[in-house]
Amino acid sequence: MSSNRITIDADLEPLIPRFLERRRGEIEQLRVALREHDLMTLKDIGHSLKGSAGSYGFDALSDVGAILEEAAKAGDLEASEQAVESYHGYLSSDRKSTRLNSSHQIISYAV
Repeated sequence: MSSNRITIDADLEPLIPRFLERRRGEIEQLRVALREHDLMTLKDIGHSLKGSAGSYGFDALSDVGAILEEAAKAGDLEASEQAVESYHGYLSSDRKSTRLNSSHQIISYAV
């Protein structure tokens, strides 16, 4: 399994726990949308995830958002479900480690 390590600026460090908490809260909302075939909600959350995760430096999570958005646009519930499960898997880890370098940048952050 990959470590999901990213590099972000130290100024963002205090924001990361809340960001991840909010993202974890989206999983159930996405599962409801899948059950109800609510492609608009899937697309909207995917789009939001793509942008916000990218802004925080979570590029792999941003990619999942892009995949979810495109799958929902295409009406592909199976691909949407796979993206939601990837999203859940990415957020399921509770490992976290941070180290600051001399420029006060976080050089690792494991989800």
